[in-house]
Amino acid sequence: FIPTFVIFPLRAYVIVHPNNVSMPILGKITPHLGALPIPSELKAFKNFYNALEKRILQGHAITVYPEGHIWPYYTKIRPFKATSFAYPIKYGTPVFCFTNTYQKRKHGKKPKIVTYLDGPFYLNQTLDKTMQKQDLRNRVYETMVTRSKKSNFEYIKYIKRSLKK
Repeated sequence: FIPTFVIFPLRAYVIVHPNNVSMPILGKITPHLGALPIPSELKAFKNFYNALEKRILQGHAITVYPEGHIWPYYTKIRPFKATSFAYPIKYGTPVFCFTNTYQKRKHGKKPKIVTYLDGPFYLNQTLDKTMQKQDLRNRVYETMVTRSKKSNFEYIKYIKRSLKK
């Protein structure tokens, strides 16, 4: 919901996995909340790109969660690929990132969430498209890692499970 607050009064659209709009109840609601599902078939990408372009031309934000899955209260930045940065290159738009940090409260168990908004990150026009994606990814990732270090409270501890063989 943070992108919605940041760009208000304009709308924020979120690129989502198709599973998010195929659920019985939520699937009917999420498109009205700005969900733009990634097509599962190649022939549907034309309409998907047309929808993205329409929203961008209207001045709305397109939100991508490059980590893929949201881990509530996680205090670090998980590695992500440059793939998500193809959209700003295709449409020539700047990139902004937001990083949630978690601060210990004097009272209560849940942490206070402090969100940092950084950007704009512009395309490096001297690079080819592949390197532009990687460059944008690296600059955004480094910024988010730096911001995440401002967290001073770990509400949920995520522990990697070892796979049994």
